[in-house]
Amino acid sequence: MKTGRGRVYKDSVVTRFERDLFDAIQSQWRGEMIENGDVAVRIEVTVPDKRRRDLQNFSDTICDVMNDLVYKDDSQITALQMKKVWGKRWCLKIQVVKDTTTTAEPTTFPSVEL
Repeated sequence: MKTGRGRVYKDSVVTRFERDLFDAIQSQWRGEMIENGDVAVRIEVTVPDKRRRDLQNFSDTICDVMNDLVYKDDSQITALQMKKVWGKRWCLKIQVVKDTTTTAEPTTFPSVEL
């Protein structure tokens, strides 16, 4: 987010990332949208270098993009697990599952990889 003239706006890189992520999830998600109930989300971000990146910013953007696509609203998320790893290229793995208990580890289910 950037500010200018008293306004907050998204950088074009973030906007492009959101659009590309939405398209990837829409084309690869095989489950039905989770209309209600608790949701557990697991996200693994592979980055190509050791530059400092805020993992929490990734989760905010990714969870917002999945609204009305994977689940009705990201307020349904009761468990969130994030992991950052280093690799040769950018990669994003997302897993979403209905969370039957708020202490349960998310199980395997349809995932999206960019």
